[in-house]
Formats: sequence, structure tokens, C-alpha cells
Amino acid sequence: MTLSYLINREKFVDKDLFRHMFETQIKKEFGDNASFATREYVHDRKYRKHRVSGRIIGGGPEGVSQLYEIVHTLITDEERGRIFPGAFDLGSFQDIPAERCKYVALESEIYNETKIDPEEVLKTIKKRIADLLDKKFSNFFSKNPSKSLKVLKTLYRFQRDYRFLFTLLAPPHKTGKPSFEIRDSYGIDGSNEEVEIISDLKTHLSFEIPRERLRAITSAYGQMRGVLDAIEEMLIQQAASQCGNNLKKFELIVQYMSDCIESILKIEDREPVELPLDELLFTYLIQLEFSHHVAASSHLFDAVIANQPPFVESWSTIGQLMSNLGFQGISAQHFIRSTDDLIKDFTSGTSSFINFYSTIFDREIDSATYSKALPLFEKLLKVHSYSEAYKNIRFTIAIGAMALVLTELHESTPYKPYWYGQGNITGGLVEFLKSVRFEHINLDSPEGSTRYWTGRLDYFTYAMVGQETIFKARLIFNKTINESIIRILETLDLDLLDEKLSLFVSTNGGTAL
Repeated sequence: MTLSYLINREKFVDKDLFRHMFETQIKKEFGDNASFATREYVHDRKYRKHRVSGRIIGGGPEGVSQLYEIVHTLITDEERGRIFPGAFDLGSFQDIPAERCKYVALESEIYNETKIDPEEVLKTIKKRIADLLDKKFSNFFSKNPSKSLKVLKTLYRFQRDYRFLFTLLAPPHKTGKPSFEIRDSYGIDGSNEEVEIISDLKTHLSFEIPRERLRAITSAYGQMRGVLDAIEEMLIQQAASQCGNNLKKFELIVQYMSDCIESILKIEDREPVELPLDELLFTYLIQLEFSHHVAASSHLFDAVIANQPPFVESWSTIGQLMSNLGFQGISAQHFIRSTDDLIKDFTSGTSSFINFYSTIFDREIDSATYSKALPLFEKLLKVHSYSEAYKNIRFTIAIGAMALVLTELHESTPYKPYWYGQGNITGGLVEFLKSVRFEHINLDSPEGSTRYWTGRLDYFTYAMVGQETIFKARLIFNKTINESIIRILETLDLDLLDEKLSLFVSTNGGTAL
């Protein structure tokens, strides 16, 4: 049970227990002089990975961050004064008197803290804000000068730490570098500083957003991706079940469903909702994660289907294989096996599988090649199982996995996603599988690589059973949904987003009206 859960229900919380827990943890990692209740822990680069990775309290991706909970709940007023000593510190919870809300006062405070004249950098940051948000800084300043200057100082600090900050914050359609890692709210194991900076900046921008408002924002956006993916999957399955194996009919159903989606999510042109600068930038960073997801997914899908599988539909051959393996009368598409059982099947049935793959590839697969493929096949199955969170796997997936491994051993198709990570995978499937480590939450490899190779596996599997059209239909749904949602997000209207998502779910994407 999280601390924020208890606080929201006005129950007693032993804050001393949490304080002791954090102090012990931080001193163990950083030494006896370290403490969470210090300016250094909250602001310094040295502690960034620790403070953005914390998940003990806060409520997870749809709650508030752990650092937000520390700043709002665990520190004393005296500690707050030491952590946020400046009048323009976002997190002090003090409004700046009107007579002090001047650029020169902010410049003076920064100079006193850093001994560096910040005037030119602040001018540049104001311009960059306008580039990101399509609204001049002066617009925000005129409505809420205190909050706007606090945000300006926060951005100045982050810019000092990372001089390419605004390049990093630019939308992927401008940079041409969509990355799945950007969408992670906390930062990931093995990530580079860029991912952590975005997570850290989001938290600092949230400090003075009221808790209930912040929860409403994170909950709405946090649930959005799951809702969209679930409806997309359901509609694909509906279309497949309604088409009666008639691919032309399937395509017509998919087009009809896409039209329904577009209609139910359609909105009239409207001006974006006006928000305070901290909330607007916080929301922008959430949208940035979604934009990266959308752009990276589109790029990935094109890459996945760029190289056709080196075989045609193989249903009859698969049926013969199942019979040879002793699975008479069992459909491979509905036959579910554990990974261990599949490894045994593909090892004990070596001769049957060699004959099968030699037939569908129309080239000889020798025993040495098959033996070399087996450990790679095993690891690919485990990657698929890990990414899909399924313990058991359909037999057709396993057949597709070995087909992909044998194809890559014959002629590799390297894939290199854009990854803000330590190192990169530039080669093919073999290099990717060698890099995978299951003790890491992200397999210690670029998520784009994982998605590419599991996507290729799905593509091979669908193609093998004559359902390549069904696989490609996902792109139609995905693009339609994403383009419609982005138009809603651009309004910055949380109520509108909630309304449209609720309508989207209740009408099965507009198909049940």
C-alpha cells in the first residue's frame, strides 16, 4: 500500500518510518553524509537516476512520482526552506510578491547562486518555450508571473545540466529520432541520461500542481495507451471472426471499423485550453512520450514488413508436420505449449522439422544449421513470452520463431532503432538475442529492437498461416486511432480526452452505436 494511497484516505501514516527507510537506502548507496531531505538530492545530477527510478511511494505511472511525495509529504518546513531557498524555486510553495515578479530579480537570484550572468540563456529559453508550445513566454507571464518565472528558473537549471535540453524535448517529427524509451515515466534500467532528464523534469514541473489535478492528468494519460491497445486488439479479433476466412471481406470490415473510429473520435476545431506554464509543460512532456510512441511504432511497422518472409502459406505442410510429430487432429494455431515443452518438441523432432523447413524454404536445411538455430530459437521464444507476458505459446508462434531464426542465419536483416541507451544493437537477430538479459526489466536492449524482432516473429507466423493481411490491418487501426487521439491531445482538454476515451470504450471504437 503506497504512502499516497494512505494520505488520500486521511489515514495515519508513520512518516518517520518512511523517512528512516529512505535515509537508510540513500546512505547505503551514496554514503553517510547523503540524505533525501537535502537540496543536493532533489536537484543535483549525481542523484538523478536514484530519484527518478524510485517507485516505493507515489502510486505508480498513474499516480504521482516518488519525489513529488517526498517534497509534499516527507520533508519538514525547515527542510523545505533548505531544499528550495530561492524565491523563484519551484517547490517552495510560496507565491512571489507582485513587486518582485521581474526578470531582473530572477537574474539576480540565479547570479547569486551560480556567479554566472543568466540573461542571455534565459532569453534563449523563453524563445525555446515558444517554439515548443506555440505560445510566447510573455503570454504565460502576463497571466501568472510568479509561476512562470519559477518554471523559467527550473528550465535554466536543467539547461545548465544538459545543454541540448530543448533538442531533446523537440517532438520526434522534427528531430526524426522517435524512441520508445522516451515514453517511460521513470527512466529505465540501462538508459542514458536523456531518458532520466525527461523523467526528472516532469517531476520538478509537477511540484506545485495540486495533487488532485496532477492525479487526474496522470490517470487520464496513463490509461490512454492501454485503452487504445485493448480496443484495437478486440476489433482486429472481431474482424477476423466475422470475415469467414474471406480476406476481401476482412479488408472491408477493417475499413468500416476504421471509419467508425475516426467518427467517434472526431472533434471540431477548437483553441487549446489555457493552462499555467508548469502544467502545460508537464502535459507536453506526457504528450511527447505518446508522440514518440506513435512515431516509433509507425517506423517500426514499416521496417517489420519491409522484407517478405521467404515462404508462402504453409497450412497443408504444417498439418503434415503436426501429424509427423504425433499431434494428429490438433490444429497448430490452437495448440498451446510451455516454452520447455516446445524446446523438447523441436529437439526430439529434429528430422521432421528439418524436412518441414527445407520444404517451405525450398532449400536444404542441414542438421548443423538446425542445431545452431536451436539455442537462438529457445531464447527468441523466451523473449516473445516475456514481452507478451504469457507463459505458454501457440505452436504456430514456435514454428514461426524457428523460421525467423533460420532465415536470419541464412541472410541477416539488421535493424537499428533510435535508442537513448547505453550502447546499441546494430546487427541482426543473432546479435540481439546475444545481448538480451532477462534480469533487466527492458531485457538490457533497446525496446525498439525487442519490438522489431517480436514483430517480425508475428509477421512470419501470420504469413505462414495465410493471414498476412490480418497482420497488416493493424497498421490501419493503429494509424487511425493515433491520428485521431493526437488531435484530441492538442486541445489540452482533459475533460474532452476523458469523454472521448469513455465513448470509445463504451461503443467498441464506434462500432456499437
